[in-house]
Amino acid sequence: MQSDTTPPSAITESSLENRGKDIDPKDSESGIDEPNLEAGPTASISDLTFDAQSSLSDTKQIYMDCKDEEAKYGVLVRVCKLIGETQKQSIIYIQSRQAAIRIAEMLSQEGHKTALVHSGQPFADRDHTIFSFRRGDTSILVITNIEGRVFDNIIHVNIMVHFDLPVSRNMSERLPLDKLDFTTYMQRMGRAGRFGRNAIMINFAHDEKSRQYIHEAEEIVLSKMDRISAVDGDTMDEDLKKALRHIS
Repeated sequence: MQSDTTPPSAITESSLENRGKDIDPKDSESGIDEPNLEAGPTASISDLTFDAQSSLSDTKQIYMDCKDEEAKYGVLVRVCKLIGETQKQSIIYIQSRQAAIRIAEMLSQEGHKTALVHSGQPFADRDHTIFSFRRGDTSILVITNIEGRVFDNIIHVNIMVHFDLPVSRNMSERLPLDKLDFTTYMQRMGRAGRFGRNAIMINFAHDEKSRQYIHEAEEIVLSKMDRISAVDGDTMDEDLKKALRHIS
């Protein structure tokens, strides 16, 4: 799929009109969707390491080193523009619903056919959105931490973007644990590099904590990621184009 001149109001099946339902009452303070609400049993780290290692040779991992958190949004627009030139679909993972809605609107305004899925939407709407994405009606799927078994059926997407890396959370106290959620990260990596396909995982970092998550991911998959500085736009574009050749 390639970028399209879709009007800003045409964010496919996003249910943006239900903005009052964006945050569940229990999430009113954090606005963060819980990870893998629909996922199956948690795999062991040894199983996940084997799965990631089996697709490692086919999956290129890079990270965009941004100036600060707000700068990530502008960098993402440039990243999606270059992804659009590959005419391939992509999935963008975001931690909070507020940021997901903002990004879906922003990318739609840039002319991308963008779909949005978060836990504030009815299950039927989410399923329909994902089905439309699988069918190729949209080129970018913006999603929070609710991907589950349904994503096992999305086998043709080999561009994954972590606008926010998945982080382990203390579910009882609802506090971040400052550690990479290795289970979720490696499951996503495994999906991207299925069946021997070349894939790319683009991660975002902007501060000491997010760079620590990058380091933790490198330790898990036993491979160092290529760093792309997002300070100079022209240099960033050239470096990212080179990285995207991995899936061309």
